[in-house]
Amino acid sequence: GQQFVAEGEAIRVVNLDAALLAAFGTARAGGASSRPLAGAPVSAEAEQVEATTQILTFIVAGQTHGLPIAAVVEVINSPTGIAPLPHGERADLGVAPYRRGVLPVVDLAALMGLVPPTTPGKLVVVRIGAALAGLRVDSLQVVLRIPDSAIRPAPALLNRGGREAGIQGRARVGSDRVVSLLSPERLFRPEALEQIMADGRQELETVAVDTTQDTETFLIFQLGGETYGLPIAGIVEVVTAPETPPRVPNAPAFTEGVMDLRGRVVPMIDLGKRFGADRATAGARKVIVTAGGALQAGFIV
Repeated sequence: GQQFVAEGEAIRVVNLDAALLAAFGTARAGGASSRPLAGAPVSAEAEQVEATTQILTFIVAGQTHGLPIAAVVEVINSPTGIAPLPHGERADLGVAPYRRGVLPVVDLAALMGLVPPTTPGKLVVVRIGAALAGLRVDSLQVVLRIPDSAIRPAPALLNRGGREAGIQGRARVGSDRVVSLLSPERLFRPEALEQIMADGRQELETVAVDTTQDTETFLIFQLGGETYGLPIAGIVEVVTAPETPPRVPNAPAFTEGVMDLRGRVVPMIDLGKRFGADRATAGARKVIVTAGGALQAGFIV
């Protein structure tokens, strides 16, 4: 029933607890389910041993990179009104309108010595110390929760030379993909970082003023021709939907099957069917893996 407006678009807020209860008809007391949906629960000891980091992944010049969610303020469409900086380098796109001020913006591909694309792309707004900066990327991918033990330091070979690199580590995801993890602070040379800190510090203060009221962060997604949002606090990760998931006998029509998420069986709910929305005909569908108490389920969007 709730709605809010972002970038001029009305966004409906999905009540996560209500969606899980409506899908499975399971009453919970004190945040715990009377029957677990995702296999055996993970013990507190195991959770403490296996520390994880939530990573936002995106494409830069055809390669997969990621940033820790903790460093990301928000992701917005790349603005068209970027004013170039005088005597700027190739990576410096300039400054763009942001909230009630301006934001320093750089092209991440050019910054890393890669070939920048011609598409507008997305703008990932990140915190760098006491400042904000916008990193232009080609497209967003998924949100991953990667075990810290799977993250390996980047070889010195990747960060050699005079150009900025900022690859802090690499993690293998699945059997055929490697994600390069970036550090916002390490992306820039010291003198460039100092300038960004000076240009972006005021924007961080502006954001602080804008968020004096209670705020909440949402993951925005599409169902048919409409836009919805889920509170980020209830989201475990976002992955690409499997093409042929195993079906569940006698399951509701909107339950498309189950998926294996690192040894846990997660039921998948087709939110399009649940809300009566048309299914998109183009683009890979995503699964938003959510958790509410002991309940865990994936919403296909």
